[in-house]
Amino acid sequence: MHTNVTVQTEALVTKIRFNDTQAIGVEYVQNQETYFAGVRNEVILSAGAIASPKILMLSGIGDETELAKFDLPVVVNAPEVGRNLHDDLFISAGFSIPQAQDVPVYPYSLAPAVIFASTENSSSVVDIESSVGVGTIKGFPSPKHSFWLWPNVMHLKSKGTVTLRSSSPEEAPVIDPKYLTAPEDLQSCITALQLAIDIGNQSRLSQWRESQIAPEPGADLESYIRQTADTTYHYCGTCRMGIDESSVVDTELKVRGTSGLRVIDASVFPLPITANTAAATMMIADKGADIIIKSSDRA
Repeated sequence: MHTNVTVQTEALVTKIRFNDTQAIGVEYVQNQETYFAGVRNEVILSAGAIASPKILMLSGIGDETELAKFDLPVVVNAPEVGRNLHDDLFISAGFSIPQAQDVPVYPYSLAPAVIFASTENSSSVVDIESSVGVGTIKGFPSPKHSFWLWPNVMHLKSKGTVTLRSSSPEEAPVIDPKYLTAPEDLQSCITALQLAIDIGNQSRLSQWRESQIAPEPGADLESYIRQTADTTYHYCGTCRMGIDESSVVDTELKVRGTSGLRVIDASVFPLPITANTAAATMMIADKGADIIIKSSDRA
């Protein structure tokens, strides 16, 4: 641990405090006591694509119409805060394994392989990332003797929102991902699911495949997707970065209309990315740290 770093655990950030539009520190609750941590230079908000917009809105940065519903004073009218929520959807194709076969053992029940593909059958468009595993994955209701392909459908067009439920920091925000509201997203999911079904039914997997169990052969794929598709927790975009004045943060990750405040997490992605969000989020953090250091040197 660095000697110049203090980590406060089990602390809930309630809001960023401002002097006019200058961020001067953060309020937080710990052990039912409220504290204030002041800053000399700036506040760095890295609470993720769900909590970062929530904290900004609780602090008075958001759509002034929404803030007025909860009598929150407006620091900056920023309608884009909490909008532009992107996420990927995963869907499932499952096959039973003959009882005589031993079920492979994988960490987290996922095989060390991922299948990348395209719903447009194009080498320049990669929007399917399919995990492969067995039915022992924790929290997934499936028989032990089964194997699965989980296509993660990326670059979906549907955009959701994160809004406040109340002015209480202890209440979770309202998350409306608006999955499949863009008509082309459903067709992308159907294409990805059909690819997984085709792979699972390949003749070379016959010794591992007893029968197709999900979706059942002949099932309506649209209905199956609407009933079973789920989040991949690849949330991003709710504090969109851009060069336009309506974006939440600029290209130096500074919150527009304020000083001394940056957002550095997946919420700043202007568009969904290809593959998992972890590496890109780490890149944003690395780049953000570099920006802060150079900014400090200039000061």
